[in-house]
Amino acid sequence: MHYDHKQSELINGNSWKNDFFNPQWAFGYGQSYTSFEYSNLSVSKSELSINKNEELTIDVNIKNTGGIAGKEIIQLYTRDHYASISPPLKKLCRYTKTFLSPGETKTVSFKLKASDLGFYGLSNEWTNEVGAHSFYIENLEEKINVIK
Repeated sequence: MHYDHKQSELINGNSWKNDFFNPQWAFGYGQSYTSFEYSNLSVSKSELSINKNEELTIDVNIKNTGGIAGKEIIQLYTRDHYASISPPLKKLCRYTKTFLSPGETKTVSFKLKASDLGFYGLSNEWTNEVGAHSFYIENLEEKINVIK
């Protein structure tokens, strides 16, 4: 699945108002008979080397805060803060589904390599650039620096 949330989805190109794109639910939003809470988003490294194609691990805790068992899709988004072309505000890079009983908490882990943070550049080839990147799960955010 590929999803890029571009700035053009937020701002009306003629008036710079956010008056034309108003979805009832955000991409990936799922309705459930129970509720979930996310906490403790952590990234195993604060810097990631492109040249070494290093790997990092992103962990998050998820808790079923409702009264019945349920499944939740945990979605990991990334954002490149500065790129040679206009980067997406949010790019879905990993997701998984988990089942939780009422009151149960699980730690979910995602593994990413530096190459996973790349994009198709001006020459239409996959490229990686140095700079700040953010990772998002729900309303949680962690930042890293991508280096050579």
